[in-house]
Amino acid sequence: MRPSHYRFDYTVTGFEAGGGPWRLEVNGTQVVSATYVGSWPEPTVGVTVAFAPTIDDLFDKVAQGLDASSVEVTVRYDPQWHHPADARFDYGEEGSGFLAGSLEPVE
Repeated sequence: MRPSHYRFDYTVTGFEAGGGPWRLEVNGTQVVSATYVGSWPEPTVGVTVAFAPTIDDLFDKVAQGLDASSVEVTVRYDPQWHHPADARFDYGEEGSGFLAGSLEPVE
């Protein structure tokens, strides 16, 4: 079972804005903190608390991709917490995805 208050690292991949990696902190169903932790300059269009995903949101994104007949989805799950850790959505010529890892409970 996943903790209700946790942190994880999130990176947007492919042809979507956001880049990363970002360290996101989630308490319940709300993202309460989004901090850029990359070594490059912070992306101009980054991830904000208002639009950052929770782990549940990542499950929803994978489910939406699997439901769309025009999208090829490849997903790998975290062996400890069983959340989507690496997802790719191929729309033909373009694609997008995310990496999500280093999940840890916050006490």
